Amino acid sequence: MSITVTARGVVKAFDGKPVLRGADLDVPEGRSTVLVGPSSGGKSVLLKCLLGLLPMDGGSVRYGDTALATLDKSGLERLMRDVGVLFQQNALFDSLTVWENVAFTLIHGQGMARRTARQRALDTIASVGLRPEVADLSPAELSGGMQKRVALGRAIAAEPRFLVLDDPTAGLDPILTGTIVSLIRDAIERSGATALTVTSDMAIARRSFDRLAMLHEGTIMWQGTPDEIDASGNAYLDQLINQRAEGPIQMRKSA
Repeated sequence: MSITVTARGVVKAFDGKPVLRGADLDVPEGRSTVLVGPSSGGKSVLLKCLLGLLPMDGGSVRYGDTALATLDKSGLERLMRDVGVLFQQNALFDSLTVWENVAFTLIHGQGMARRTARQRALDTIASVGLRPEVADLSPAELSGGMQKRVALGRAIAAEPRFLVLDDPTAGLDPILTGTIVSLIRDAIERSGATALTVTSDMAIARRSFDRLAMLHEGTIMWQGTPDEIDASGNAYLDQLINQRAEGPIQMRKSA
């Protein structure tokens, strides 16, 4: 069963410099939502706030009827067992084999026996298009694209209610990008999970998700369906989606 995730007024600053300035985000139950925005605009920070990995300076996050702020450590750990995450740089454990990476939440989060977890991991490895012999290799022995598949496998192996994917196609060639996006869509459809994905690929953002939200200057400037984008009347969204150099979004200048 999937879950609705909502953020209201999320504020986060680092060394006095605001990154999130009251962000409101709706991730509807059983739907796939994509979060877009200019580079270094706080998208990954918002994801980490949603996951409880970063403390918020203000605002609230709710999973269904449960407020994140009301949970103690054990309560947060229980909630996170229902969440699968694909990190931007994969974050695979070099000291573990591929199957142990995929089965990590099953063994350490759910207490599943290693033999049972290995079989689940092998099934998951197959579902993301990897051969069985890959299971006993280390991540360092795999190509970048194969590592991305392993990271996706780990995210979906425990059949999460909420799936979070941080720029899953970053650095991949167009063919591999299409493959990863297809695998993600298949995984979401099979599980019925609620999904939130960050991407910098505007073509993917338009065609591969149920809903789109745009983060700019620390706030969610627009949310809606892909069919509503062209008629949004939002100049910021129009510039970003169409990847125009000219428009209200100005390139950040380095200090």
